[in-house]
Amino acid sequence: MDVLFRKLGLLELDGYCFDRAVKGGQAAALAIYRRNGAPSSLGENAPDFVAVKFLIAPRKSGELESFRREAEILLMLRKYGKSPTVVKALTNVCSLENIPVYYFFMEFVEGETVSDFIQKNPLPWDCDLAVDILRRIAMALIPVAASAQVHRDLHAGNIMISGKVEGFSHALIAEDPGIRILDFGVGRNWLLDQRDNWQEDRFRHPGAVSSWSPELLLDPSSVDTKHDVWGLGNLFFRLLTGEFAFLSSNFAQYFDLVTNGSYNREALRDTDPIVTKLVECMFEVAPHKRISIGGVLKITNDILEHNLRTWLQLHPVLSELYFLVEGNIWKCPLCSAIGNPNPESRCRSCGRYVETFQLPF
Repeated sequence: MDVLFRKLGLLELDGYCFDRAVKGGQAAALAIYRRNGAPSSLGENAPDFVAVKFLIAPRKSGELESFRREAEILLMLRKYGKSPTVVKALTNVCSLENIPVYYFFMEFVEGETVSDFIQKNPLPWDCDLAVDILRRIAMALIPVAASAQVHRDLHAGNIMISGKVEGFSHALIAEDPGIRILDFGVGRNWLLDQRDNWQEDRFRHPGAVSSWSPELLLDPSSVDTKHDVWGLGNLFFRLLTGEFAFLSSNFAQYFDLVTNGSYNREALRDTDPIVTKLVECMFEVAPHKRISIGGVLKITNDILEHNLRTWLQLHPVLSELYFLVEGNIWKCPLCSAIGNPNPESRCRSCGRYVETFQLPF
């Protein structure tokens, strides 16, 4: 890769010099650059290091369009808020004058992908560790989902654990779950994009196989943020069991299993029933019935922080309601009734307005 960058004249870019290549493929490459003291369009406060993503001599139709779309998404997420959970773009797509090389600058974050972390920590994992990773990823995805972005390629290789990782505790820093979401190369904004164009994905489904949801296979134009919940469910299942949720020998069989939600339930036979129910909610075939990213975050947080297992054992009749309302279940401080408040913040039991409902755990 170093030789390629030298031949293409990419050793210096906009006040930065080539430091090392991270990965490369036939068309795309990622490299780390460091400040060299020269003026930069990033200004006086330009970071010491940046990651630069390249598209080299695109050959397939749509490659450059997708590359530009990724940069636009990452720039938009940068403007959306200060959340550190997405490795954001710092520039739009630039190009070299005489050769078909396109690139954009991104934030540089130290860390390792979940895929690499799995190599060091063989599966299956302890249930609480798997739930904690899921919680952190869900927290990282909240700003993505809130801005109507669909990643469409959510798997272990596109999720980074930032910083040095020796393991996880249950304590979280509210502003930073220690997770970064990578590679929005096939991402879409399901509100702003022309959804008719998504029909092209019917014949070349984007993303890793494990990210394919039933709606992507059946009607790509119907895909929204619930699609990423399905991909995350596949990852969670693998962390818990060490196995794949949908086992098949060919595409036709895989298509049938996914569109019918026929995941490998037997592999979960020794898993905590509460966690098993969460997996079931993530693999709901109908998108409108599938749990949201916010629901995944609420339930995983209740499991780890609020002793949800014991509470549901004491109140089994409320278990179905709890998952139906994605964990949005509270205790009325006026009459002590437990349930889901109505939209006007009134207790469904006593009917009185409640300023602040309490957690029942």
